[in-house]
Amino acid sequence: MPRQCLKQEGNQWFILRWIEKRKHWRFYQIHPLVAELVREQQKFLDSQFGCDSDFDKLFCKTSTANKDGARQGKRFEIDPIYLPELLASTIINPWLKNFSEKADLKDKYGNRFYLKSHQFRRTKASIMADCETEDEYIAAVLGHGSLDMLPHYRKRSLEKLEKDASAKGMLICMDESLLLSRENSGMKN
Repeated sequence: MPRQCLKQEGNQWFILRWIEKRKHWRFYQIHPLVAELVREQQKFLDSQFGCDSDFDKLFCKTSTANKDGARQGKRFEIDPIYLPELLASTIINPWLKNFSEKADLKDKYGNRFYLKSHQFRRTKASIMADCETEDEYIAAVLGHGSLDMLPHYRKRSLEKLEKDASAKGMLICMDESLLLSRENSGMKN
């Protein structure tokens, strides 16, 4: 995602996203709190690399490797350093695997439970479906060209997600932006 990915039209905020399935960039309307988070990330990058940096991505690589200049110590126990390089997808899932091990995540049977990045996408879609978000909007956010996959997300209600999480000994936190968007849209909690 480009570093300069926001635009504002009146009170509405939009974010520029690459839609892989359609092979093009598109602006999507976002909640003002999401825009605030993106602006904070932009400020963070400005403070790390400078406002005139050639690094044009919204997310950078973090490293705890000595070769990159980080101090010695164990993973998740030392402060990372930030590099003006693209955060590669090949780094994310191994990091989630290591985090799952460090956090000692287990399923209801006591087996190791590994987080994968695609789980967050499924959870987001299921929460949006539970909030009675329009199918077309969910499909657009996920980059789907049709509504064919929406029944898959609709059947996984928030109640089921909470039940699954409880069985796995995990906690699902709903953030302020979701609660605010429910209040603003007239939906009940």
